[in-house]
Amino acid sequence: MTKKKGMKIIVIALFVLTFFSCNNPSEKERISVNLEDLIIDTLYLEKDTLTKNLGAEFRYYATDSGAFLFTFIQHRLLQYSYPEGKLVH
Repeated sequence: MTKKKGMKIIVIALFVLTFFSCNNPSEKERISVNLEDLIIDTLYLEKDTLTKNLGAEFRYYATDSGAFLFTFIQHRLLQYSYPEGKLVH
């Protein structure tokens, strides 16, 4: 291979590499959302000995007697009224 032919291959390879590295075919769409629109329901619980270590795992159940949130703390099932947030059981 001659020196001239080798330079030509390098120039073509650099051109192809530059072309594909600069081409961005999939532009990501930015989504703008107001955070207040994402917050549908907020429940405030008073801090006491039972609620000081509450996690984020709650289950919502609507029954004939009302709506409730259930969670486990140290192998104990706690039931809160919804939306008041008062401990029921």
